[in-house]
Amino acid sequence: MWRWGLLVVLVGCRGGPNDADTAPQTETDCVLVGDAEVSVEADLAALHGICEITGDLTVLGPSLTDLDGLSSLTTIGGSLIIAAWGSSGDDGTYYPPEISNDALTNIDGLSKLTTVGGDAAINYNPALTEIDGLSSLQFIGGSLSIYGNDVLANVDGLSNVATVGDHAVVMENPSLIDIDGLSSLTTVGGALALEYNEVLVDIDGLSSLTSVGEFLWVRGNEALTNIDGLSGIASLSEELRIVSNPSLIDIDGLSGLTTVGGELDIYDNSALANLSGLSALTTVGGTLQITANPALANLSGLSALTTVLALYVRSNSTLTDIAGLAGLTSVLGNLDITGNDAFCQSLVDAYVATVTFGGTAVYSPNDPGC
Repeated sequence: MWRWGLLVVLVGCRGGPNDADTAPQTETDCVLVGDAEVSVEADLAALHGICEITGDLTVLGPSLTDLDGLSSLTTIGGSLIIAAWGSSGDDGTYYPPEISNDALTNIDGLSKLTTVGGDAAINYNPALTEIDGLSSLQFIGGSLSIYGNDVLANVDGLSNVATVGDHAVVMENPSLIDIDGLSSLTTVGGALALEYNEVLVDIDGLSSLTSVGEFLWVRGNEALTNIDGLSGIASLSEELRIVSNPSLIDIDGLSGLTTVGGELDIYDNSALANLSGLSALTTVGGTLQITANPALANLSGLSALTTVLALYVRSNSTLTDIAGLAGLTSVLGNLDITGNDAFCQSLVDAYVATVTFGGTAVYSPNDPGC
């Protein structure tokens, strides 16, 4: 289904059947003004020869197998949407999309695309195994979303993208082994979220990344063993959450991080043994929460930290030592050190006695029998 912008371009810029060989060609002959929607093969055929779409390009059709009809396209002024969208009910239940690109196995037809001015969304494409067709893409002005693609094994097609203007989300891709295809990415203007990618082992592909404009979430990645790819990040203006990554052994990839402007939340990482990767961290503008990390024995990586908004150290079952917090003498709000079954209560009492706090302090029970 075409919108009026396409009709105007085709009628206003191209010659009729009797003058096709004699009419002069202009720069705008291959420009489609407005949005385009592709749902069947005939829609692709109608876009043959189009080099620029000034608005959005939406691809959503269960019978589409490829995008070969887009082989002349170099620029999208708006968003590239190869995506279906689910919905959430009032009770929070998520409902998957009723229509998706069920048969789409590749997007090689986009091989000349260099620029997307808005968002790039590649969501819920159940047969898409790779996105190599985006290998010429260099710039995404809005957000990047790689979400819910069942058999997508890599994102190598994004290897030339250096900048994402807004958020970057890689989420719920159960076959995604690595994100090495993001190796040229230096800047994410908004938030970066890496969530619920079941077989993702590392994020080394982010090794060129130096700037994340908002928050950073690494959550629910079952096979993730390290976050070394984040070593170029020096500061975050908002929160950092490392949550529910059961294979994560260390966070050494945060060794360059000095400042977190919002909350720092390290929660439910069952294999995390130490916080030494935070040794350069001096400032947490929000709450510092270290909760339910059963392999964490000490907090020695936090020795450079002096002030936080609030402090929560709770339910870390093997924690026996918080000497790493010795430099943290000022808690502007609440303090809560509870439920750490192996941590001697007398040591907790001694630490709390050295801290000035502006809110409520709760620091019992811990281990009373030592």
